[in-house]
Amino acid sequence: MKPDSLKGTFSQLLADVRTAARAQLRLLDLEAQRAGQALALMLAYGMVAGLLLCTAWLGLCAAAVLWLVERGSSASLALLLAVLLNLLVGAGLLLAMRSQARTLAFPATRQNLGSGVLLFLAWRKLRSPPPAGPS
Repeated sequence: MKPDSLKGTFSQLLADVRTAARAQLRLLDLEAQRAGQALALMLAYGMVAGLLLCTAWLGLCAAAVLWLVERGSSASLALLLAVLLNLLVGAGLLLAMRSQARTLAFPATRQNLGSGVLLFLAWRKLRSPPPAGPS
């Protein structure tokens, strides 16, 4: 095989690799844009769904208050029960949220990285020559 032929083949290979890399990066760019748009839509849908669920909950609470009033309970007592129920549910959700908060700090990753740093420092100490003593 001639050197010129080998050089041409290598140049063509490099050009093909560049073209393939550009195509892959373009695909990644387009998919990232599409994923961003989908995420924005999901957030908007979630907000509307949250508002609808809140109004449904308020409607259920109002219906429960009216039901208690129709059964002979005083309106103030029925409202107080609805408020207490909401406070209990809210407190339960806050406790559940608080118990999940520690996972936000990536504890296993931090522990793994910390032990990796310690292993690296120990390895470096073993590889480094001992300090020269006084002569």
